[in-house]
Amino acid sequence: MTQNDDPSAGANLTPLPDPAQMAADDAVLAQFFSAGLAQSADRDDALMARILDAGLAEQAAIAAARHPKAARPAAVAQTAPRGSGSWFGSLGGWGAVTGLATATVAGIWLGFSPPTGLAGLADGVLGTSLSGTGDTIDQVDLLPTFESYLTEG
Repeated sequence: MTQNDDPSAGANLTPLPDPAQMAADDAVLAQFFSAGLAQSADRDDALMARILDAGLAEQAAIAAARHPKAARPAAVAQTAPRGSGSWFGSLGGWGAVTGLATATVAGIWLGFSPPTGLAGLADGVLGTSLSGTGDTIDQVDLLPTFESYLTEG
């Protein structure tokens, strides 16, 4: 039995639509669209003014909610706190300071006890050896002193 002989082979296919029926449906839709275009939409000027006023009032309320200090009068506005509060605020708050502290601790940890894969990476990128073996230098002086600038050579 071949694939063409199988009676269930075309059971899942949907039949193609009739072109004459499609043309009739398009003609009916065209009548509805032309009737809709022929009808004019008269807008009431008072209604449009009320909608515009409501929209402007909503925009002002949203702006006041986003920037509450800007909405207050200058006499009521508070000054910026002094001391550690302004320092944390300038960095982005407690969440940002926590992230900075975590990154600092991770950097110190990786610098003090680097993982084994980092030694091979440093050999390739810096040309140095973190493990202390080989003919390359054992240290990289990242914070040179004034005396290191006085050496010749």
